[in-house]
Amino acid sequence: MPDLAIPALMMALEKRSVHIRIGAARAFSQMTDARAERVLLDAPTENKIDIIAGAYSYYIRRIDLHIDELLIKALFNHGDIFMAEEYSNSDNNRLREAAIEWKKKHL
Repeated sequence: MPDLAIPALMMALEKRSVHIRIGAARAFSQMTDARAERVLLDAPTENKIDIIAGAYSYYIRRIDLHIDELLIKALFNHGDIFMAEEYSNSDNNRLREAAIEWKKKHL
């Protein structure tokens, strides 16, 4: 059965509120639907930092996408302590270093 939330989440991505777009991206990152996957795969090529911020866990797992710079930009533009901690615990040296810098500025 297709996920009935997809159309509403797609509409949420068009809202002016960055918080709504980040929340929609976070929801997409927890789905297995191909439409959700497409939204997440398109975000880096479209430079949609808010979507990357909302789905950062997805992108950290997808190291094959090579979007470290966009993940770092997402941290500094929309990050919080939970995001910084996940970056700190990742296997990616650049993300760990970015988390250290973010924490110096924000904590």
